[in-house]
Amino acid sequence: LTPDVYAYPFVVDGVPCEDPSCLQAKPLATGGHESLAEVAGTPPRPWELNAVPHGALHRQRFDSQVLGEPREVWVYTPPGYDARAPRAYPTLYLLHGVMEDAQAWTTAGRADLILDTLIARKQAVPMVVVFPLGYGFPDVPERISSLFLGVRGQRGILDTFGRCLFEEIQPLIERSYRVRRDPASRAIAGASMGGAQALYLGLRHPDRFGRVGSFSGAFTLLGNDLDAVFPAFDATRAPSIWMACGTGDFLLGANRGCAAWLASKRVPVTELETPGDHTWMVWRRDLIAFAPSLFKAGAE
Repeated sequence: LTPDVYAYPFVVDGVPCEDPSCLQAKPLATGGHESLAEVAGTPPRPWELNAVPHGALHRQRFDSQVLGEPREVWVYTPPGYDARAPRAYPTLYLLHGVMEDAQAWTTAGRADLILDTLIARKQAVPMVVVFPLGYGFPDVPERISSLFLGVRGQRGILDTFGRCLFEEIQPLIERSYRVRRDPASRAIAGASMGGAQALYLGLRHPDRFGRVGSFSGAFTLLGNDLDAVFPAFDATRAPSIWMACGTGDFLLGANRGCAAWLASKRVPVTELETPGDHTWMVWRRDLIAFAPSLFKAGAE
């Protein structure tokens, strides 16, 4: 097998479950886990545990008034981060896909290890990375099927999640961590559902983010009429857009269509198409390609 991280389930009497002998797993939003098997590379790949300085992962719990339930958000702080030091860091908000939870980017995605490696190689600047739970409705395990019920589900993962992000998560992060608060020092990106959320929130709130990244964005959630989705769109205020998709991805057409719409509005878009399907194997590599483009101007 090619060096990578492979996800697999066991199915016992028709019930998917994790491999009881496997130590690595990705939690699922509906409960349970999907097992992960790692094939190491020589030399080690950026998502492996390389011999470099490592950052830290923090779990922040909060009571969401927007959603009416307790929530949690995971936060990566880079190597050398010191809450008592005067230095403030830029922030990347990194969103997961459907059926996944706030830990997806650090279990299957290995985002913390990737950032450790890129920072050590001076290919990316030190940054704080925030991993929220991306569903804009409570009782996710019971109600996740609402994602497939048309407009109601779409609003739940777009507008209501946006309220939670802007009114609760972002203020929590900016109170709790030494981060800069100007739009140029904030970016938002995501995979699949998270890619569509990143573009939606980034274009509708250009005062919040200076950079937007989408990896295999599920733009079908936005519908076919992007002019109706973004009625007040102003290309002169749009953040910088970076879009990637696998050439075997079932969402490739939707991604190309979205990129074409942006181009018709004269918004510069960096596009990347690589071999692969709708999988974490593609998205890990997308993050490796995307992170070095962030926060270069005035990064230190």
